[in-house]
Amino acid sequence: MSIDQRFTQFLTSIRPDGDQKTACKYEHTLLRERLAADPRLKGIVVTTLLQGSYRRSTLVQSEPGKKPDVDVVVVTTLSGNTPPATALQTFHGFLYTYYPNRWKLQGRSLGIVGSRVELDLVVTAAPSLAVQNRIRLDADRLDVDDQRVPRVTDWEREEPLWIPDREQGRWERTHPLAQIAWTQDKNRRTNGHYVNVVKVIKWWKRVQPSLPKYPKSYPLEHMVGDCCPDGITSMAEGVTRTFEAMVSAYSTWAQAGQVPALANRGLVGTNVLARVPAGDFRAFVQAVIGAARTARAAYDHRESPVAVQYWRQLFGPWFPA
Repeated sequence: MSIDQRFTQFLTSIRPDGDQKTACKYEHTLLRERLAADPRLKGIVVTTLLQGSYRRSTLVQSEPGKKPDVDVVVVTTLSGNTPPATALQTFHGFLYTYYPNRWKLQGRSLGIVGSRVELDLVVTAAPSLAVQNRIRLDADRLDVDDQRVPRVTDWEREEPLWIPDREQGRWERTHPLAQIAWTQDKNRRTNGHYVNVVKVIKWWKRVQPSLPKYPKSYPLEHMVGDCCPDGITSMAEGVTRTFEAMVSAYSTWAQAGQVPALANRGLVGTNVLARVPAGDFRAFVQAVIGAARTARAAYDHRESPVAVQYWRQLFGPWFPA
């Protein structure tokens, strides 16, 4: 079996399986249909769309004992002047009706615990009627099974949505549409490898027992996105060069005990690493330095058995022997 074939098999083993995909689709579709049909929300709900790693195709298998997580954004006509807690309360009656004893308040969303899937209902406000209409028209094309995503420059020109932060007592900007469009554009520029490089590096971090919690989830994905080179032709090349680029980009920051500010896609002035502690960041970058060396050794050994051993050092027994 070639290294390419091993990566293909490895990716199959770390992606959500067929049952998990079916459960995710069923649960998010049901939630969205209920939101659209509830008479209490008529005139409030503009549309719904998916965001997060599930939508961006960067989701990996859940950890043992945990469920897949799907983010459902509900775009509303609510005003940004509405207190965040009040905005979230708008949906309490809906949740009591359809998900009794299965939902909880979170800082910036409403969590729904299903039997096989966890849903995050993310309430947002569109800043203008024009944005509401644009999102309503494009919502279906932004679904997980449709890859006809608008060009990244189109969404970067749009105004962001606003999300209520109950704990901070303020509304903050969010731009899931720009994230989706950016990811699809990046995937095209990397010959379809980018989303798989993200999955593999997420998995690598998971199997490092000594690493702290952060960065994880989207902040980690964002770092990979900034460092994954365009034009890569294989997973082995993509993983190796991404690790090496991360060393170049972040090691000076880590050595100085600092965390860089990385602006979210389409949102100048934001920082996706704002909540990452400096100590966690330093430990993460130190691990990346070691991973870059191991990946380079594996890549330079091409198809030899030694290469397989190096890849298994990085990814554990899930990478085929």
